[in-house]
Amino acid sequence: VTKPVEQPFSMARKSDLLDFAVTNIQKRLEHDSEDRILEVAEFFGISVEDLGRLELPAAKQALEEIRNRNKISFTETGTLSGKDKEQTDIPFYKTDNELFVGNWRVEIVPPKSRYGRSNQLANDSDRYIVQFFDLRHIDPVYSPNGQFTGGQYYADTLLDDESWRKGDYSKGLCLDADIPEWTVSGKEMEIVMDFVRENVVGKEKSSLEDIISSATKRTEENQADKNGRDNEIENGITVVMLEPGKMARKATIDSSLEGLQKAVGGYIEAFYPFEEMTCIVCNEEGKLNGMPLNRAIYSEPEEVEMTYAELTNLFRSSEDEGKHITGYVVFTQDSFKEPYSEVSRTYAISSDNKAFQSGMGGYSIYGECMDGTDPCVRLERYMAAEHGGKDGWKIERCYTKAAEREIVDIIAGPCFICDCKGEDFGSLNDEQINRYIEQFKYPEHFYRVAG
Repeated sequence: VTKPVEQPFSMARKSDLLDFAVTNIQKRLEHDSEDRILEVAEFFGISVEDLGRLELPAAKQALEEIRNRNKISFTETGTLSGKDKEQTDIPFYKTDNELFVGNWRVEIVPPKSRYGRSNQLANDSDRYIVQFFDLRHIDPVYSPNGQFTGGQYYADTLLDDESWRKGDYSKGLCLDADIPEWTVSGKEMEIVMDFVRENVVGKEKSSLEDIISSATKRTEENQADKNGRDNEIENGITVVMLEPGKMARKATIDSSLEGLQKAVGGYIEAFYPFEEMTCIVCNEEGKLNGMPLNRAIYSEPEEVEMTYAELTNLFRSSEDEGKHITGYVVFTQDSFKEPYSEVSRTYAISSDNKAFQSGMGGYSIYGECMDGTDPCVRLERYMAAEHGGKDGWKIERCYTKAAEREIVDIIAGPCFICDCKGEDFGSLNDEQINRYIEQFKYPEHFYRVAG
């Protein structure tokens, strides 16, 4: 078998060559910088002079002329032939971190970097991520670089595949079991894996053993730190500490009266704005003493209950208007083998999912568990109301949250959030700590308006 040689992806298929090229050039002219436009023009074999003369309404004709001028033709089988071109079944094109092969754009996301639309996502790990996009579905707004297939893998996972390590790519790679066309062929995977090895091997900072070793070291350090704090504070409680101008943080404080007063800088006062048995302990005279303002306490946003059908209809209408909203689905207790709290059975779902966007190939619903244990789970595979079948997760209720929230009070001076179920203030659990740190994460600034 002759190994495929690198060719511009734009020459891969006669049927969609021009449409694909025009779509990309239009999109780049509308959304990208001049340097990027020139890069894409070069990608399609279009010179700077050609690009300067290219009028969008006549783009097809201009590209046809460019193709004819370069004397590029296609054989009956769709393989490329032309001046100074070698024949190949699978042309491909690559940049530093992108590969275009067949119907796919393959992107490598380095460790500790941002990615995704508008760089909204972060790869906080020490591992490279490999993502697959379908180039047959391009939208200048929602998927300008191809539709995300849901195929996302750590590079070391792909490199560790036994068959591929032995050079056997016959099985290819299924990106989504529910969408047969989202399967990367064996020949395409051979090119992909060569690209991954070229960009990752030797650059990976963390092998699997390194990751395990690093995690073990962090665990030991955290345990040693915890032991040290416990020894230092004999009657300590674990709280979320909120201080003016600072990020929310986890802290262990002395639970004696003197220790609590020291934490807030004076006499203590408990404030109970939450539905669960937790409270905010603050300085009773913080405002009177002119201490700096810390955090605003907002009323809980009103829940708007609705059926799942009503929620999905709301999602679709919002997406049609170009707006993203969030809804919440609570699953019944008997959907799970083990007992879970309502928070652990509640998943936040964004309307920004393929299932709710018109014209999207594929169908997927990603959600996030409110207790933080399931940050990104594909729910339609589990939900009885979707593709989960009769034994799938059953819906107890659905709701959205009103956008408007009223300020109940503003706390002055340092304060902390703790448990208040017993006679004395107690420690928060890990789920509560993570939730309150996220809720009060950033410091707030306040301004006097109209006097």
